[in-house]
Amino acid sequence: MPEVLSWSLSLTRSAKTPNSDKNESPFSREIQLIDQPHIVISQLLEANREQAAKLAELEKLRLGETAADTHSLTNAGITEQSEEVNLAKDSSTTGNENGKRKARPSSKPAAALFFEWYTKTPRLWEKCDGRQYKSQSKQIVAFMKLFLPDGFKLNPASRNYADDVLRIGRLAEENMLEFMGIRGINPPTPKRCI
Repeated sequence: MPEVLSWSLSLTRSAKTPNSDKNESPFSREIQLIDQPHIVISQLLEANREQAAKLAELEKLRLGETAADTHSLTNAGITEQSEEVNLAKDSSTTGNENGKRKARPSSKPAAALFFEWYTKTPRLWEKCDGRQYKSQSKQIVAFMKLFLPDGFKLNPASRNYADDVLRIGRLAEENMLEFMGIRGINPPTPKRCI
C-alpha cells in the first residue's frame, strides 16, 4: 500500500511539472508567436526562389537549351554575380583613394525607353535585364503616354514602325519636360530617366 501511495504522488508531481515550467517562462508563448511569422516568411522566400529558378529554366528551355545546361548556368550565374559584387566592392574601396565616388553609367533618355518598350522582343525570347529595370521602364512609358494629347496608334506591320515609335517617344518626352519645367520640377539629370 505505501508503494501505491508513493507511486500516485510521483504521478501527481510529474503531472504538475509541465505547468510549473510554463509559469517559470511567461514569455514562451510570446516567443512562439513572434517566431511563427519568421518561419512563414522564410518559407515564402524559399518558394519564391524556387519559382524564379523554374521560370529561368523554362525560358532557357524555350531557347533550346537542355535542363542540365540550365542548372549549370544557373549555378554559374550565382557565382559570377557574387564574384562581380566582390570585385565591385574591391574596386570601390581601392580605386577611390582620393575620396571621390565612382561615376555611374549614363542613363537613358525617356524617348529611348519609349522606343525600347515598343520595339524590343518579348521577354520569353530574350534574356531579361532585370525586374526592377522592367518595372521602372513600364512606369515611365505609362507616364509618357499621359503627355500625348491626341493619343497614338501604331501599326506594327508598317515599314516605318520604328521611326513612328521614335517620333512619338520624342514628342512625349518634349511634352513631359515642358510640363515638368512649367511646374518647376527638375529631373535628376536633363532628359534622363533610368
